Amino acid sequence: ANSKGFLAGSQTTGHELGRVEEILGFI
Repeated sequence: ANSKGFLAGSQTTGHELGRVEEILGFI
């Protein structure tokens, strides 16, 4: 989940988006 979130955050300046993905994956 970290790799995916990090990649998404790096590609886009939307830090929140990465956080949401992490939460979705965590649940």
